[in-house]
Amino acid sequence: MQEPWVEQDPTSNNTDSVPTFNGYGPSGNATAEVVYVNYCREDDFLLLISEGVKIEGNIVLCRYGHVFRGIKSMLAQKYNAVGVLIYSDPIDDGFRRGEVYPEGPWRPVQGVQRGSVAFLSICPGDPSDLEACFGPDFDNSTSYIGRTMPSIPVLPLSWGDAQPILMGLGGKAANPGWHGAVPNVTYNVGPGPVTVRMQVEVSYNETTPIWNVVGRIKGQQEDRLVLIGNHRDAWVFGATDPSSGSSALMETARGFGELIKKGWKPQRTLMLLSWDAEEYGLVGSTIYGRKHQNDLATQAVAYINVDVGVSGPWFDASGTPSLIDLVVGVASDVPYPNNGTND
Repeated sequence: MQEPWVEQDPTSNNTDSVPTFNGYGPSGNATAEVVYVNYCREDDFLLLISEGVKIEGNIVLCRYGHVFRGIKSMLAQKYNAVGVLIYSDPIDDGFRRGEVYPEGPWRPVQGVQRGSVAFLSICPGDPSDLEACFGPDFDNSTSYIGRTMPSIPVLPLSWGDAQPILMGLGGKAANPGWHGAVPNVTYNVGPGPVTVRMQVEVSYNETTPIWNVVGRIKGQQEDRLVLIGNHRDAWVFGATDPSSGSSALMETARGFGELIKKGWKPQRTLMLLSWDAEEYGLVGSTIYGRKHQNDLATQAVAYINVDVGVSGPWFDASGTPSLIDLVVGVASDVPYPNNGTND
């Protein structure tokens, strides 16, 4: 499956672009009737089951949002679905929110959200490292498929591809809160009568090396660490996530380098960290954290993460309450692009 070329954006015609798929989703074939399960939250599954709607043996269709896509696949597997299709409904990410790409930032009719479906809520990092996730009772010879990543096929869809499936669903009408904005769809839950065949072929059991890049500037207090991190891998081009953050990290490194040439030395040791394989499940950073957990627990003062440095006119930051003065102070120093002030 491929997203179509957008005439106004020559990069969208790049034949090396990664196809639409979900990371850590397995190869597999499934043919079954479809059930619409809203956002594939636990409550969504339980509501359908309480109303007598059969999940077992069927393919689940749900929309992105509210919970991580790995949780959606984990719950679908828990309730014995045979496959999962996840689409972006325009009420959440599309024309109902504003102008769509390329005129605006929202997802167009054939736009697809890629991403990992690993069970990150129970095992971030390397999904094959069961001992790290579950303790010594689970050695790494135990199969991790179905434990830390799904055992059933999972695919992402555009709302354009989901539309004929949604239009073909019968059964009970979905609750009003389950309604999206796909045109000509009444939002029934099924199952069926529409049937879908999923055929997924991915390089599932292969491993590949990853690299974290770590820079250290010794401070006057060498054993007190301030860490600044950003991942550098992306599903496609990563213009916003992570490349805007990577640009900020690289410029920060360049600025520190110029200061060091002038004899400057920070009060605390500064560590600049470029993580690999974040998109698959926080792999590089989690492995680093586990390997160096004792030093980080006793020496780390703060960690600043900047995956997204620029994303239109919006500003967003989150963190521990102790950093609020820092965030407000820095934000106050930067003019707001829409009106040229610091308000």
